[in-house]
Amino acid sequence: ACSKPVVLTNVGVFPEISKPPFCTISEAKPESLAEKIVKMANSDLENLGKLARNFVEKNYSLNALKAKLEVFLERILEKNRESADSRR
Repeated sequence: ACSKPVVLTNVGVFPEISKPPFCTISEAKPESLAEKIVKMANSDLENLGKLARNFVEKNYSLNALKAKLEVFLERILEKNRESADSRR
């Protein structure tokens, strides 16, 4: 989250974040990478960087991850309660 524009491939965890403001390439080919770099160079790099940082802060900050973990744990607890109730 250094407020820099980023080019990603859409493999691994990156498809999760492969949407604007990030520039993505579908294949790890030099031509695809060069095309995206040229596209970014003709864009407002400072704004792209700010948008990328805002995205990361909103979705991956400690507070955001804490909220996601709380929801996840609540779902597990609810399923365990339902399972326990059905066994009675």
